[in-house]
Amino acid sequence: MTFEKAYIRLEEIHRLLQSDELIDIEKILTLQEEAKECYDLCKGMLEKSEKSTSQ
Repeated sequence: MTFEKAYIRLEEIHRLLQSDELIDIEKILTLQEEAKECYDLCKGMLEKSEKSTSQ
């Protein structure tokens, strides 16, 4: 997954969880896991980019 796709998916998950829509707890857990994976991917790419630009 690319940084852009992961970031967009994080935004989608955020909007869904912030909405007034009633979401099943199982779905919430799945979304949280997916959000963590996307976050970790974005964080890792940003850290890698920072390291390469500081050298």
